[in-house]
Amino acid sequence: MPSIAHITSPIQPPKIPPQESGCRTNASENALTQSKYTDTSSITLETNPLPTPEPIEVPRSSLETIYKHARELFPNECCGWLTGGKDSNSVDGVRPAINAYEPDTHPTAKNRTAQTAFVISDNDLLELNLTLDNDVRPRIIYHSHPNGRAYFSETDRANASDPWGDGPAYPVNQIVVGIDGDRVVEARQFEWDVESADFVEIALYEGMEI
Repeated sequence: MPSIAHITSPIQPPKIPPQESGCRTNASENALTQSKYTDTSSITLETNPLPTPEPIEVPRSSLETIYKHARELFPNECCGWLTGGKDSNSVDGVRPAINAYEPDTHPTAKNRTAQTAFVISDNDLLELNLTLDNDVRPRIIYHSHPNGRAYFSETDRANASDPWGDGPAYPVNQIVVGIDGDRVVEARQFEWDVESADFVEIALYEGMEI
């Protein structure tokens, strides 16, 4: 009887069909699971800081011009504005205005006089509004306090603020000149601060014997 040869061969592993398109591998599944439980407690969101109020530079010569205007109208309040370039952080022009205060013309103070309140005249106010978008434009509105104190009063705040409470009525800073019967005591510059939603003092100026 012929012998039978026994042929042995290594066992081949079963063929695994390729995965279908769109199936995740174990690695991708692990990554997905890990992403679900990522600790986000230490993540901080970047926010744009609010702008810090900065004074507009006012030359001494411009200050002295408005000081003289305040003296000319004393004991009444003077008013006007300072002009400068739209992209400049300084002013170089002074535009005096007429204080046309009458009890029926003031928006918030009906029981005062021109010694304790001011209203920029209609013609001056029209010019101010028409030049707000010019290359050289109003940058600071100024007025005086004949009691010698350069502060931004509640009446000043009400008149300089948007009546709907959204910010300043005009895109300008404010200067208040404190003058009495002997001299200009001081002046202060104020700017609208977005964070506090109020006018804040940003500069103090030396007065003048005049």
